[in-house]
Amino acid sequence: MSKTRSEAEVKNSYGLLAQNGVDLYQVLYTTKDLEGKKDTASGLLVVPILEETTMPMLVYQHGTVSAKDDVPSLLRGGYQLAEVCGALGYVSLAPDFLGLGTSRGLHPYVHADSEAWAAIDMLKAVKPYLPRLNIKVNDKLFITGYSQGGHAAMALHRELEQNYADEFPVTAAAPMSGPYSIFGEMKKLFLGDEPYLYPAYLAFAILSFDAAYGLFDELEEYFEPAFANLIRINLSSTLSLQTLNTLLITGLKQRHGESIPRYILQDSIQQGILTNPDHPLLVAMAKNDVYKWAPQAPTRLLYCTADDQVPYTNSLVALDTMLSFGASDVSAIDVETDADHGECVLPAITGALIFFAGLKDVETSIEALLPPHLRIFPNPANEYLSVQGLVPGDMVELYDMRGQLKRQWMVREENLEISVSDNWKGFHLLRITTESGSWTQKVMLMAK
Repeated sequence: MSKTRSEAEVKNSYGLLAQNGVDLYQVLYTTKDLEGKKDTASGLLVVPILEETTMPMLVYQHGTVSAKDDVPSLLRGGYQLAEVCGALGYVSLAPDFLGLGTSRGLHPYVHADSEAWAAIDMLKAVKPYLPRLNIKVNDKLFITGYSQGGHAAMALHRELEQNYADEFPVTAAAPMSGPYSIFGEMKKLFLGDEPYLYPAYLAFAILSFDAAYGLFDELEEYFEPAFANLIRINLSSTLSLQTLNTLLITGLKQRHGESIPRYILQDSIQQGILTNPDHPLLVAMAKNDVYKWAPQAPTRLLYCTADDQVPYTNSLVALDTMLSFGASDVSAIDVETDADHGECVLPAITGALIFFAGLKDVETSIEALLPPHLRIFPNPANEYLSVQGLVPGDMVELYDMRGQLKRQWMVREENLEISVSDNWKGFHLLRITTESGSWTQKVMLMAK
């Protein structure tokens, strides 16, 4: 399957952020299942339509999807973020994950190892094939992903640096709003006493860990019978994730007054978790934490403090641990404090792409040449930075090189004069958005 979207079509969908059209390909490739047997996996390849241009590569790990066919390779399941990356000049890969798309069996949800190897096998399959499509790539490789994809992005980054550093060196990574701390931060929600409106995530995680580690023979060994029946129906593909979640919430409220996820479990399992630190479920959770290492490539953990599904503390715990392991270029950024999990997607991906922009090759940089009527000077600037050639209604935004928005201005006159703050020292990205296009330029601010 392949599809072409022109620059005009992409801009119509995503606005002025897009800079080129894209070709989209469904990719089928060989990987392995949880038992180590050969499997055929699927994913989406997004290729920028840029003639005679050498481009960087990017892996986008998608978030939690509702069904087996709700995947990027079928232009569902959040494929749009991979398409946006393609529209900015990245040859973008979006694997569907095991158990989704063409891959057989149960999807091993938040299973770090398979999230990594499915992406690596796609990289191995796609990269040597690109010359047949007359696609030139350089040695830049970027990694990102949102929600479950944030977890998968961090798992992939870790595996590449620890075992594939020569074959696939990572340029930079930006995991977004991911459950990096399954045993810590997510366990508090899954197995604690506070209400949490996403009990299906706990059910999916346990099913995944059973598939990977063999926790039980029958659902009723872990789940209360009424909830086990709902989960069994979901496994037959007659319930979506959202429907299962709604039914679990309803059942929990009827029986316990609140949606407290641990009550979908048998009392014996709950008691075992409380009394046995080596309980198989706890061991499985700990195996799928993905933050206890020191990234070598620049890494930004993007989150929103008001996230209602994946607590922002996942990013802070990951940051502190990575720094304690000796990481030198890792930071966590609150991209929009008041945004919930769904609202956080846009500011997070914007921050990731601006962060990546500063590390792309000049040949393919997001820093497109300004049109003749726009002028930014002086550069470097130590007192004032002037932007000339604007019209009322244009937007000017200033980001630091971590992708964090510092200030924005809605233009009211033809010229904008920006007073350089004492807190703005070093390289920044100035983004100008007009009716006719969007441009981002690197500027050097040298406040006295």
